[in-house]
Amino acid sequence: MYPEVWQPGPGNCPKCGMTLEPVLPELEHAEPPELRDFSRRFWWTLPLTVIVTLLAMGGHALNLFHGATQNWV
Repeated sequence: MYPEVWQPGPGNCPKCGMTLEPVLPELEHAEPPELRDFSRRFWWTLPLTVIVTLLAMGGHALNLFHGATQNWV
């Protein structure tokens, strides 16, 4: 992002904190650590998102909660 930032090895940009990319990419196809981190976070939060969505959308139709409780959920 900042062309004046050069570093001999891997690391983060001192200005914005983004991961620095190599000028010449490597030929091996290793999984980037950011992809592993985002995938882990996605799969951990997906069940929670589904539960909250079902409670919020299905709670009205099935009358699972009373008015104040439904708003809280």
